[in-house]
Amino acid sequence: MSGSDRTSRPDGRGSGSDGGVAAGALVVLTVTETVVAALTGRDGCRYTSPPQTREQAAELACLLLGRDLGQLDGESRWQAPIAGGRRTVSIEPV
Repeated sequence: MSGSDRTSRPDGRGSGSDGGVAAGALVVLTVTETVVAALTGRDGCRYTSPPQTREQAAELACLLLGRDLGQLDGESRWQAPIAGGRRTVSIEPV
């Protein structure tokens, strides 16, 4: 994953190794699309998943970002360009 795909903290590192999620704990995945309505003809949108395991959420994140599991690098927040805007995917503890 390139550095431009990660949400950075002030210290220049990614947003965190696993969001503080213990193994087996439930998480929610949130996806937010921010788009320029003049370009896309629609507004952005946001979705939050039901609680699920981190492994399930990571698989969904990969699907939404078009990446392989190994490309998530243990982070808990990612961004990807989409037509007319940007998609942000995050995994947070319940």
